[in-house]
Amino acid sequence: MGPASTPGCSTPLYMILRFWTLLNLTKYTFKKHKSFLTIFALLFFMDERYKFVRGQPFDGLEDYASAPIIKMKNKSLTYPIIQREKQTSFHGFYDQRQLNENLGFFFELIAQGIYGGQLINKDFVSPQLGLFSGREEIIQPGLIVKEGYYKEVKSCRNGSALKLLVFQMNKYRSFLRLKTTPYSAPDFEFEIFRHGIKDLDENFKTKSLEDLVKAICPKIKSSVSLPARVIYTLYFHGNNGGNPYTSKYSGEKWEPAVNFKSTGQNILLAYPLEFLEQLGLDTNDFEITRYRFPTDVTMNGTRIPSIPMLRIEDKKHHAWLPEFNENTRLEEMSLSYSGNLDPEGGSSLEIRHGDISFDPEELDNQPISKHDDDDLPF
Repeated sequence: MGPASTPGCSTPLYMILRFWTLLNLTKYTFKKHKSFLTIFALLFFMDERYKFVRGQPFDGLEDYASAPIIKMKNKSLTYPIIQREKQTSFHGFYDQRQLNENLGFFFELIAQGIYGGQLINKDFVSPQLGLFSGREEIIQPGLIVKEGYYKEVKSCRNGSALKLLVFQMNKYRSFLRLKTTPYSAPDFEFEIFRHGIKDLDENFKTKSLEDLVKAICPKIKSSVSLPARVIYTLYFHGNNGGNPYTSKYSGEKWEPAVNFKSTGQNILLAYPLEFLEQLGLDTNDFEITRYRFPTDVTMNGTRIPSIPMLRIEDKKHHAWLPEFNENTRLEEMSLSYSGNLDPEGGSSLEIRHGDISFDPEELDNQPISKHDDDDLPF
């Protein structure tokens, strides 16, 4: 548990933030009749650990500032701006989708620089009918680190929620039922980056891709690697209203999603052990490691600052999967019996940031690694 002392902070902004936090958590506690005293105490006192929320990436996070520097596979990263712009109909960002695709590819390149592997080069077809869709699913992980080890790379702004899209989470449930090696189901993780760029769609809709890359590099704030069990525990809680870290969006205007709130992301970075406990997970099943991003990494010549990095590894991932997959199967059977499977195939969207293809050689991708885990950066 973090320190219980209250910093001598009495600014209007602090008082408003504390009142808002108190109000929301109190409403939630009374509504659900559950005790979230740990979360309540952490946010009410706004202890020193949370200085990074309004300050610099390492403010209040001394354990990250003194943590080992993660070993990079590549420190000189290249965003293929000319190639990407040639394959689009215009150079500026005039719609949200294209901006999200280009931003997503930026963070995939950073993840590849950390872990190695290949970007968007292999489709997996589920042999089972997809959850909710009633048809085969095409699943395309963002990063193939090595055979049997895959990552989905996501990003969001500090202060905003991370969207766990329903159609995407359902497809990855199908993915976790595959044997991606001759002997086992995949190791699958989410790599989540946070940045400090506000109003991306407004500020960059008429600017070049080069402007976006230069602007986003110095504004990266943190990186968290979460295993499938943690992500899906969050996701199911969000669907069922089970904790204050998440909220459910039913999809009136946009794709249905479960939102991983900014407050929850802050707690995860500052107090990962307590975060897992509040999700009801056995902390003995997980290994928590803190790292620092190096100071000499660049993207197209622009330096990326050192940031705190958190990695949570599920030591019992393959022991957990059979129960998870059985629950998926039972849910599909229930939907089938009730007639709620979509005979038209559900969402036509695929797991990808865009429909733009890239030549792996031109992107200087490393081949899929079949080496031992000792070659990974942790």
